Amino acid sequence: MRNVIGRGGALFGFVLLLGLSTAWAQTGQTFGEIVGRVIDTQSGALGDVIVTLSGPAMIGPRSTTTTERGVYQFPAVPPGTYKLTFELVGFTTFVREALIVPVRTTVTVEVTLKLAAVEESGGRRGRRRQHQHHSEGRW
Repeated sequence: MRNVIGRGGALFGFVLLLGLSTAWAQTGQTFGEIVGRVIDTQSGALGDVIVTLSGPAMIGPRSTTTTERGVYQFPAVPPGTYKLTFELVGFTTFVREALIVPVRTTVTVEVTLKLAAVEESGGRRGRRRQHQHHSEGRW
């Protein structure tokens, strides 16, 4: 009698464990992921790039910073359409819009940032002027 209960209990425990692990795996499959690398025009990795992810499927934007190898990652992204913004002082800002992230999919976005141009003005004194970007979107 003892062996029957022991086997039955072990079988019940195994089935319970299998059911819980399946339920856990299913909940983990409702997200996608965004990964990538940021380089300059000379194919050099760019570290410390601020990468911002935003979209209607999120409560608010999420940001991360690239590693010294230029790598970034956004795990557990709800399925939807997103915008990615890449910013680094001295480089032009790059924006990738309409990025679709399906369920259980890793989306890779590789980006090349260009050096920002310094504009020169040929005014009376030939002064060099550097324009700054203000929050209203004006120069």
